[in-house]
Amino acid sequence: MHEVTTPQPAPRMQGDRLNRKEAAEYLGVSKTFLAQDAMTGRHGVPFYKVGTRMVWYVRSELDAWMAAHKVSGKEAA
Repeated sequence: MHEVTTPQPAPRMQGDRLNRKEAAEYLGVSKTFLAQDAMTGRHGVPFYKVGTRMVWYVRSELDAWMAAHKVSGKEAA
C-alpha cells in the first residue's frame, strides 16, 4: 500500500529571516528607524512585505547593506 503524506510547510529559516524587532536589534537601530525607512526608502534597508502588516528582513541582505554603507577614515567625519 502507498502511504499518503501531506506536504509540510517549509520551516522558518531560523537565524536568517528576521522580523522588524530582530532586525533592529541586529543592526543596532530602533524599530522606528526601520519603519520610517520602509515608508520613505531613504536609507534603502532591504525588506520584504507580505500582506498589509507582515514585514521581514534577511540577515545576509542586511549584512550586504551594512557593507555597502561602510564609512572609514576622513569620510566618517
